[in-house]
Amino acid sequence: MAHVCLEKVLWCLQATELGRIASHFYCTYETMQTYNQLLKATATEIDLFRIFSMSAEFKHIMVREEEKLELQKLAEHVPVPIKESLEESSAKVNVLLQAYISQLKLEGFALQSDMVFISQSAGRLFRALFEIVLWRGWAHLAQVCDFL
Repeated sequence: MAHVCLEKVLWCLQATELGRIASHFYCTYETMQTYNQLLKATATEIDLFRIFSMSAEFKHIMVREEEKLELQKLAEHVPVPIKESLEESSAKVNVLLQAYISQLKLEGFALQSDMVFISQSAGRLFRALFEIVLWRGWAHLAQVCDFL
């Protein structure tokens, strides 16, 4: 996957559509690579939450021992089921995003801090997902992304 392509005849660089989307929404190369590999026309809302939670922007979010019980309680109350183990950081991101959307209350300050970071990043990352599926012509999935 390239973010730019080199026109060998004219020796000029041109941005690819994925490169344009990455630059407009400040997405890392790793995030765009993940989105490009995992997004399918048949993706569901569950898949979109899972793909979002695998964004490289969240690679520093770790599951702390003292958070596991509260994460388990939150996972039981979120509307979209979590496929991954709650030991994985992507599951934590998924649970916290859904908890934010569902306006669930958190007890731990560390979880609240992580939720703020996730919620602040969600708008631009979901917009990037929306732009990718729109560019690919997947109308149904674009509607689901826009709803999120």
